[in-house]
Amino acid sequence: MSILKLFSGKTPEDHEQKGDELFSFDLWGKAKIEYERALDKLAKTSPQNHELKTRLQEKIHQTKEALALGHEQNADD
Repeated sequence: MSILKLFSGKTPEDHEQKGDELFSFDLWGKAKIEYERALDKLAKTSPQNHELKTRLQEKIHQTKEALALGHEQNADD
C-alpha cells in the first residue's frame, strides 16, 4: 500500500459516521464492516487514539449483538 493511499481517502471518523448511518437503518452487517474499516484505518494512522479505538470496538460489539438478535428473531418466525 502506498503512503499516499494510506493518508488519503476516508478517515476513521468518516467510516465511523457511515457505520452509524447504516446502524440507524438496521443494516448491522454493513455497519460492522464500516466500523472494522475505521478500526483498521485507525491502527495505521493514529494507533495512540485509544478513545476512538474503544468506541469503535464497542460499536462492533453492538452490531454483533444486533445481528445475533436479528437472526434469533428470524429463526422464531
